[in-house]
Amino acid sequence: MNRTSLPRQRLLREAAACATPAIGEHLRTAQTKSVATNRIEGLDGLRALSIVIVLIGHSGRVAGHPEWLSGLRTVGVIGVELFFAISGFIITYLMVRERQRSGRLSLRHFWARRALRILPPLAVMMAGFATASAAGLFSWSWPSFWGAATFTRDLAIPGWFGGSDWFFGHTWSLSMEEQFYAVWPLLFVAFFARRDLARGLLVVIAAAPVIALICEFSWAPVRNLLPYLPYLAAGCLLALLIQRGNSTLLARLEALPYRGRLLALLALLACVVAWLRNEHWTPWLWVPLDAILMPATVFLLLAETVQHHDRWTRLLSSTPLRVLGLWSYSVYLWQQLFSGPEEVYLRPWLWSTWPFNLVAALVCGALSYALIERGSGRIKSALKLG
Repeated sequence: MNRTSLPRQRLLREAAACATPAIGEHLRTAQTKSVATNRIEGLDGLRALSIVIVLIGHSGRVAGHPEWLSGLRTVGVIGVELFFAISGFIITYLMVRERQRSGRLSLRHFWARRALRILPPLAVMMAGFATASAAGLFSWSWPSFWGAATFTRDLAIPGWFGGSDWFFGHTWSLSMEEQFYAVWPLLFVAFFARRDLARGLLVVIAAAPVIALICEFSWAPVRNLLPYLPYLAAGCLLALLIQRGNSTLLARLEALPYRGRLLALLALLACVVAWLRNEHWTPWLWVPLDAILMPATVFLLLAETVQHHDRWTRLLSSTPLRVLGLWSYSVYLWQQLFSGPEEVYLRPWLWSTWPFNLVAALVCGALSYALIERGSGRIKSALKLG
């Protein structure tokens, strides 16, 4: 071993020893402040950022939108990718914490919690869309409806439910989430004790450029599935690294000078590359580059949010962003009704024109959260599902 490498390795070990308690202390502080909601400080604000990106992207298609929004019509998927990473982190973090606390993970309770979280708002949204269609606002698409109802909207396999229309198009991401909730806990139970999970997640993330490039030109049935797995994997990996508390990777990130500025620069570069990719410019170049940059960016963004209590976290924890983050799932469900291109509606409608579409999405999202999501939360508490 080179003698000159010894001081550097010693510094890294010391950084890891210092960084890990700091990470744990920040998470304990965040949990103490939000015991009633079981939420980590800053993540609701990150959800708010995600839904804002989705709304900006979809608003670039509605009638009456400003010209500057036209160039941003493809950025909405970035918000979904960030949603995936947040979901992967929270689900894995809670599963690890439950296993550490009780020695096991109750799959029955896990799936019951997920069902109460996802299904009631989704069912009300689909009923609302059915009512709008019956009122003559748009044409009903049964294949698309059943694709949403069976959580297969992300698959384009001939003979399966799926279909294609605007109004249930956004449920491809919910389908992927539900498939993740079905499979990931099983893998967690099977492999967590052997510590193979982190290596497997790293393989998924490392393979992202190849998978994305192949799916761009082939493998059409899983084009809305496989390229997005690395975002879930990035969130899952971060949760495992933090909970195990001995990550050299996180220690190295902690030691980076000008960490915030570097992350801002990386996020800007990743968004530019994602825009070029989603505009279908030179796919062989931008598709794999996006598959490298964006998962890395959301991983670092999540790490910055959950590890530090600084200006960034305080901004994300501000009341407007925190409230919008709480509404974000319901807003995502309902915004599709108001954000379609003009030609998908059978008659002109004020609430599908900019900026009234934003008002309608926020109002419906707020009502759904207050009347449906909070009610589901009370049921979960009454059933003692954790």
